[in-house]
Amino acid sequence: MTKVAIMRRLLTGLLACALLCPAIASSAVGAYNRCKTRPHINRFDSRLATEYGNLIDLAYQMSGRAAPPHEFTPPYDGLPPEYNFIAWVRMNDFTPRGRIRPKFYGIIVQRKSDPNSFILALRGTNSGIEWFDDFMSIFPVALPGFPGKIGEGFGRIFGSMEVIGADGQPTDKFGHGFVNEFRAAILGKLMRRATRMGANEQAAVLDRVNVEVTGHSLGAALATLYVAANARDRQLRISRIYTFASPLVGNTEFAAAFENLRVDSWRIANPFDVVTVLPAIGYSHVDRLEPVNSGNWVNRTPICLHSMTTYLHLVHPPILLDKSCAWDPTVPGPNIGGHTS
Repeated sequence: MTKVAIMRRLLTGLLACALLCPAIASSAVGAYNRCKTRPHINRFDSRLATEYGNLIDLAYQMSGRAAPPHEFTPPYDGLPPEYNFIAWVRMNDFTPRGRIRPKFYGIIVQRKSDPNSFILALRGTNSGIEWFDDFMSIFPVALPGFPGKIGEGFGRIFGSMEVIGADGQPTDKFGHGFVNEFRAAILGKLMRRATRMGANEQAAVLDRVNVEVTGHSLGAALATLYVAANARDRQLRISRIYTFASPLVGNTEFAAAFENLRVDSWRIANPFDVVTVLPAIGYSHVDRLEPVNSGNWVNRTPICLHSMTTYLHLVHPPILLDKSCAWDPTVPGPNIGGHTS
């Protein structure tokens, strides 16, 4: 059986289970009960989670506005005034026939209150092709130079990630990998004529930089891979990663190596969200879990249980659910029965 045929059968079975089988929730809960925990430098901060979630939500909104001639560089209207816009992030999706045209996936911003503080925010799965990329991740491959194995689909997309500066042009490190392109974008913002600086001068500037990373769904997996690859290449100091609805990115060896990076890492997950327990075999979550519970107030559909808006509401209840996802016990359909709190 071909790889594509395997994927079709797996996708069909998983979607049917998510739609028709409430037992998926209890299976997910069991997986989280087996989650490892370890001490962290900082406690989970819901204020930061809300800040990061809003930036991811902005990336989703921008993706909805991505159209020629700005399909890779959509307008960042709505960026809160406390940030400077630094760059767009684009990457390729893949189909059984190979790589397709790049798409906009995320943003890099700078805090105005601290010019040395930067945030990478990556959106998640937004089309059928991107779901194919997700499910291709059951096949383990190496992340070169980092212990363990990762999902093939995640690794392939990560390898295609590129940075487009605020001027609409690639960085001077274009084609040298996302880690180097990200570093070049930061350096270019902090120092004019950065390419003419000596190595010692560049190092002095970058030593003061602090990077925070966040992502949702597929973007959460890619954010995790960026943190690992950045540590491998010893580029920038990353103090924190908060992910929402992350799938399992790598095997046990990968997860253990990631946890040794001493990054303040939090994985925000709703146990009723099927994406957070995939791929189900041969993979381990990175620490540390911050559970949120959709309870009886979120419509029990895969989209509602997984959406960024739902996660924002669960982290910060004043942010309202999408109306289509608010559970109504009087309406027959997929939401009947709710969840066990």
